[in-house]
Amino acid sequence: MSPSLVLFIILFALYTHIAMAAGPRWDHSIKIDDPELTVEVAAQQCHKSLINAPELLEAWCEKAYEMGYWSALVPISLLYRHKYIACICPCTQS
Repeated sequence: MSPSLVLFIILFALYTHIAMAAGPRWDHSIKIDDPELTVEVAAQQCHKSLINAPELLEAWCEKAYEMGYWSALVPISLLYRHKYIACICPCTQS
């Protein structure tokens, strides 16, 4: 076997191992309008969305807040702080 093929196989195996070890980043089976949704699950989705699904952060954190999870205000404040800075400082916009 050629050295480049061996290198490709090693890199592919390493990438596959790392990708599988990370696990799923976002659970699409959890629905925000599920009547059996618990505050713990809503809070987890709120915090996970900050990194893995920023387009859903506001919805999940508002849902968690409405269910009594007051700490959901922290990720929401980070979202709005970022939006505010982007509005007042065009140098941060890409």
